Amino acid sequence: MKTGMAVAGQSAAGILSATAGTTGAALASTFGAAGTTGGAAVASGMATVGSVVGGGMAAGAVITAAAPVVVLGAAIYAVSRWFD
Repeated sequence: MKTGMAVAGQSAAGILSATAGTTGAALASTFGAAGTTGGAAVASGMATVGSVVGGGMAAGAVITAAAPVVVLGAAIYAVSRWFD
């Protein structure tokens, strides 16, 4: 996974740089701490999502990067099952 390789062992600045402008970053910002904007919201959101699995910001970056693919796959599966 490209995001996983890009964030492995990186600092917070490296993770934000690697994920800037992605759907995952936009998704992560929705989980950010109240009152934060920009990079602070994305960093806080990634840390929040990563903490669900016992990780930190890097784990959150990988999860939020994979989330759109998982949702799309589930939608395609549901539609295919509906037409069977």
